[in-house]
Amino acid sequence: MNPMNYQAARTVLTLVATGCLCLGGVPAVAQSSAGPVPSVRMLPAYTVYEPDGTAVGLDEPRFGGMAMLVVDARLSSANGALLALNAKPGLRPDRLAIVVIGSNQDFSTLRAANTKIGATRWYLAPTTDVISQLRAPGVPLLLGIDGQGKIVWQRAGATLTPERLSQEVIAWQQRQLPRN
Repeated sequence: MNPMNYQAARTVLTLVATGCLCLGGVPAVAQSSAGPVPSVRMLPAYTVYEPDGTAVGLDEPRFGGMAMLVVDARLSSANGALLALNAKPGLRPDRLAIVVIGSNQDFSTLRAANTKIGATRWYLAPTTDVISQLRAPGVPLLLGIDGQGKIVWQRAGATLTPERLSQEVIAWQQRQLPRN
């Protein structure tokens, strides 16, 4: 193998091994980042949009005490994650925020296909920048937000199966104090 090809192959292997390889602009994650986040941190002042187009900052108090699911509408994992939450016993849709990365059309399509989730708060993130702003390794991404708006745990990536995702959401909601 010539030295140039060897160096290129070594770089690709290093990127794959460290989970830094990107697919379609979204970081690919081989394993779930489970448990505590690298550092407990506040939600960023990143703008997402409500279904009516109203701009909302992720750092607003409305996200305190919630589970937040971030999906990329262009990936098949988005459908699996959302289907796992449809009409799930024990789910409190009023304590779940779903952030969809994609176009307005992608957002509308996913929302319309998942009405059985209930009165969940849906938000549009038009670019994948939300992933880096949340300092997350990839999608699907599930965050536990405490009452002060701090990200206190996260799960992400390929090992976040739909069944595990629904279990994690419900477990988080049960740990949090009831909201008024």
